Amino acid sequence: MIKINHILVLSSILFSYQLLAQNTSDTILLNEDKTIEIAFENNLKLKNSKLLVQIEREKKALAFDLPKTQVNLDYGQLNSIVNDRFIAVNQEFEFPTVYYRELKLATETSQLALLKNNLFEMQFKADVLTTYVKWHFAYSELNLANDELVYYQKYKKSINAKYNSGEINYLAKLMAESKLGELELNQQRKRALLVEAENELKQLLQIQNPIAPIDGKVFKLPYERSIRNTSPLIISLAKQELLVEDRKIKAMRSKISPAFSVGYFNQSIDLTTAFTGWQFGVGIPLFFWSQKSALTVAKLKYEITSNTLSEKELAYKLQLNSMETKLDQLVLELGYYESQALHQAQTILEHAGKSFDAGNINYLEYLQAISNSYSIQNRYLIALNKYNQATIEFNYLIDNL
Repeated sequence: MIKINHILVLSSILFSYQLLAQNTSDTILLNEDKTIEIAFENNLKLKNSKLLVQIEREKKALAFDLPKTQVNLDYGQLNSIVNDRFIAVNQEFEFPTVYYRELKLATETSQLALLKNNLFEMQFKADVLTTYVKWHFAYSELNLANDELVYYQKYKKSINAKYNSGEINYLAKLMAESKLGELELNQQRKRALLVEAENELKQLLQIQNPIAPIDGKVFKLPYERSIRNTSPLIISLAKQELLVEDRKIKAMRSKISPAFSVGYFNQSIDLTTAFTGWQFGVGIPLFFWSQKSALTVAKLKYEITSNTLSEKELAYKLQLNSMETKLDQLVLELGYYESQALHQAQTILEHAGKSFDAGNINYLEYLQAISNSYSIQNRYLIALNKYNQATIEFNYLIDNL
């Protein structure tokens, strides 16, 4: 389970979610763990995946699937005019190694189904977290857009007063109105993106209720570069697929072995005491061209699976190295924002308003300062979203979800 680090950034980013969500009694409040819990409870594909594992386990019994026992009963004038009886019981079975290797194949196939289920669950969990992060990011961006719009609306009266007093010209007033219109459009765009992300998350959770975050804290997933899984699930699955192909070859080879039959009979002749006896038979595979062809096909499939495993191992190593490099860069970016840029953005926001009210800067300078402040905050949110998405992918690769 990933432990989430919640962090406080700026007041603009911490704008109350309740103002956006309009919570009602049926609203579901979500955090990372709650989202995953609901997704796992409601997803039918996960349930089907577990059922497939159960099916493969039950198939182990089929390894000892003997042909039906034949029982024959004859009664009547078999040898003379006197009614006699003849009872025979016969059972066919394969060479013992056939059942042993079929059991081995069934066992490894069952293990393959289990690994597929585990990988499917981890992939599903990664998808849920990715969608949740996207939704949370959309909330944060809308919060920031709301805050920026509120900030400009707050200074609208001040700008009008300065225009009426002649402190700023008509062009500056028009620019202020134009900027306000742009911010309103930006707010609408961010709201539409939030609705899109929310619907995507609801689809994944299989719910229709309104949803909202439990709190308004920006969160950052933990990233530990030193963690390495020597046998990741993705590669373990590929190795298991190769092992299953090997078991198939051995099972096919065993079927070329002789088959056996054993029988017992009990017969009466002219109402005399019954005669008994035993029968033993051997089935020799004189015509095994079809089995030989099937064995060749199985060997070719094994070779293909082996090549695929080598390809996946190389791709995995390269992808893991690439993700580590990407995350290292994103960590540096976030470090810059959290240690310097966000504080600078807050300082710019505070001093710009005071300087403009005092007449120390003109409107263009004020507009540029405010735009820079919110641009820094928005770039931080974008970098944080990229980091969280990359961390999910990295943790998926190392089986740390």
